[in-house]
Amino acid sequence: MNARLDAALTHWGHIAPLLRPAQNEADYRELVESLDAVLDAGGADESHPLASLAAALGDLVSAWESARRP
Repeated sequence: MNARLDAALTHWGHIAPLLRPAQNEADYRELVESLDAVLDAGGADESHPLASLAAALGDLVSAWESARRP
């Protein structure tokens, strides 16, 4: 296995909960807080390693808002 995959497998238990769709308002607020933190940590820059995580969190936030907020 390569080092990148080894690192992902090691840390996946911490990352996976961030990437679950919101089931309720509390989950939604947690997603928004996580997205804000990732953006503040550099994810707003498309060339930053956190940019793909920001995009994934943004998609989850957007899905919740589209389904619940006209």
